[in-house]
Amino acid sequence: MRTTQIFYLGSFLVFLCAITYSIYIAGSGRIIPRVGANQFTAYAMLAATVGIFVHFAIAGNVQALTTSKGLWVYGLALAVVATVLPSFMVSQGLRRIGSNNVAIISALGLYPPFCGAFFSARKIFFEQICGTALVIVGVLLIGWKRKTVKIAA
Repeated sequence: MRTTQIFYLGSFLVFLCAITYSIYIAGSGRIIPRVGANQFTAYAMLAATVGIFVHFAIAGNVQALTTSKGLWVYGLALAVVATVLPSFMVSQGLRRIGSNNVAIISALGLYPPFCGAFFSARKIFFEQICGTALVIVGVLLIGWKRKTVKIAA
């Protein structure tokens, strides 16, 4: 593949991830009250695990399983601390404050590019600014509620 094709494929996959994550957040507001936050998270983790195993089966890199014990411990710790715990925390947050508020708070994830620019003198690109503006507009649209006007009879 050429570099431009890889770029467009990567951009498309990132866009798909954003769409599926927004569906996950919006849909969870309806499902969590029915099944509970912990059970919902367990289902989501199982679905993600199936996807990972399918990818592993397609990639076929069996040598990756024969790594050192230290790498397995590190991988397990990383999986628990960086994936499982945050997933349960997000589900509990969804249960407690609702999907609209979680979407608004999730917009705080926009700050890493700007923190990177401030703390490590990285450049901020026009595309990052456009992406940030797009996310902020989307979050504002999600959080925006029309005020109903009561007409006195």
